[in-house]
Amino acid sequence: MRKLLKVSLYALTALVVIVVAGLGYANRAYTDALKIADPPGIVWADYVPIGGIAQWVQIRGQNRENPVVLWLNGGPGFTTIPQTLFAKGWEQDFTLVMWDQRGEGLTYAKSGQTVADTMTIDHMTDDGIAVAEFLRSKLGKQKIILLGHSWGSILGVHMVRKRPDLFQLYVGTGQVTSLKQAVATGYTMVQDAARSANNEKALADLEEVGPPPYAEIEKTWVPIKWANELDPRPQLTGRPSWAAIWALVGMASPTNLAGLQFSGERLLGQMLDDDIEGTSSSFDVPVVFIQGAGDMVTPTVLSKAYFEKIAAPYKAFHVIDGAGHLALMRNSRQFIDIVKAEVPRAVAMP
Repeated sequence: MRKLLKVSLYALTALVVIVVAGLGYANRAYTDALKIADPPGIVWADYVPIGGIAQWVQIRGQNRENPVVLWLNGGPGFTTIPQTLFAKGWEQDFTLVMWDQRGEGLTYAKSGQTVADTMTIDHMTDDGIAVAEFLRSKLGKQKIILLGHSWGSILGVHMVRKRPDLFQLYVGTGQVTSLKQAVATGYTMVQDAARSANNEKALADLEEVGPPPYAEIEKTWVPIKWANELDPRPQLTGRPSWAAIWALVGMASPTNLAGLQFSGERLLGQMLDDDIEGTSSSFDVPVVFIQGAGDMVTPTVLSKAYFEKIAAPYKAFHVIDGAGHLALMRNSRQFIDIVKAEVPRAVAMP
């Protein structure tokens, strides 16, 4: 028995050593993969005083002269900074800025839940404007490009309406118009996708909460969760790199998951009440929407209907076939090519 226990301890120790060594190698591979020559490139990340607290801002790009894109992440609370490796395609043609908003990622790690009372769309809109002003000063740009995804598309619309002078272009994807309407329209789409995938768990969960509207706000997460789980994705080939493994580990850190839950609990109700389409369809900046054809979280039919009502100096609507709500990440090459093509058109507008 003692021999068996000793062998088991040796095996466990060996396994721990292998795992630790593997993660250490993955960390080094991740660091190497993210290297950028400076100059002409830029790699900068630090806490910036924004809205009364320290908020984390990351700036990366191969050439400081490139246009600046401020990426407003989805979620709410879903920090994109651990996904920097998967966003490297942007860095050749743009200076890409990722910002951990209050309540998420490294900003949440610093402030914790002390910001609970300030987790409002209005307050975070002002935060975003302050970030844009900081970027103009630091990078020497008169205007920047604003990219809003899902929750970030709510924030983005409010930001460009409040301070259009800061932005040369607004790009919305997974564009929210009315989240209540999106959940109602998407419910049947999610059911159909679950049936096609023979996903009995998804079907059972959807049947349990029933179709919207919901008296309990928590039920709203069920169709949203399964819409994301069943989101169309390209077929992956080959094994993930060590750098990719490290990035995935970072995405699932306890701090990031805690921030995601914290932000969602405080903002979902506000998101459901925020009616972008009903508020205004007038923009003082060029507007480009890029939607995945199979988006079940913010169905493209709704984004298109809102787009048709928009008055803007320039506007364009693009649909990526075979993509869903996460087209920005899962179909990044197509997405970036569309933005590259649209920037000079938007900039040419008087």
